[in-house]
Amino acid sequence: MADRLTQLQTCLDQLVKQCYSSLSYINKNHDFKSVDPNLSIGAIAATANITLSDPNVVPVPREEFQRVQMELARDLVVKTQQIEILIDSLPGIGVSKQSQLERVKALEEELQMLDKVKAQEVANCNKIVGQVEGLVNVLTRIERGEMSQTSASEEDNDDFNDGTNENSLQDGDDQMDV
Repeated sequence: MADRLTQLQTCLDQLVKQCYSSLSYINKNHDFKSVDPNLSIGAIAATANITLSDPNVVPVPREEFQRVQMELARDLVVKTQQIEILIDSLPGIGVSKQSQLERVKALEEELQMLDKVKAQEVANCNKIVGQVEGLVNVLTRIERGEMSQTSASEEDNDDFNDGTNENSLQDGDDQMDV
C-alpha cells in the first residue's frame, strides 16, 4: 500500500479528472436554454432565421441529464471527503513543532542504537564464518591426506579458540566438536 502522501496525490489527480469529466459531460449533453426566463431563445432564433445547434452538443432528456448531474456531484463530494480523511490522517496535524522534533530525535537515537546492534551482529557473523571456513579447510586437508587427524584436532582447536579457551559459539549453546 502506498504512503499517505502518494494516496493523497492520487486522490487529487482523480478529483481533477472527475471535475474535467463532469464539465465535459455537461458541456456535451446540455440543452439549449435561455438565460433570461422572459426571453425565448427559440423566438429569437426564429426571428433571426438562425438554427440553434452545436455539432458537439447532443442534448439528452432532461430527467437523465439531471440524474447524471446528481451522480457526478455525489462522486465529487465522496472524493473530496476521501481527501479530507487523508489530510486529517497525515502525521503532524494537530501536533506541535517541538513534539515533532522530539519524536524525530528519539527515532534517530533508536536508529543509531539499532545500527550498533547490527554492526555487532555482523561482526559475530563474520567471526562464525571464519571459524566455519577454518573447519572446512582442516577437513579438506584431512581428506587430501595432507595432515593426520591428531594434528587436525590441534589445528582445529587453534582455529576455534577465540582467547576464552572454549570451543563454542558466542552464546555457548552449541558445542563444535571435530
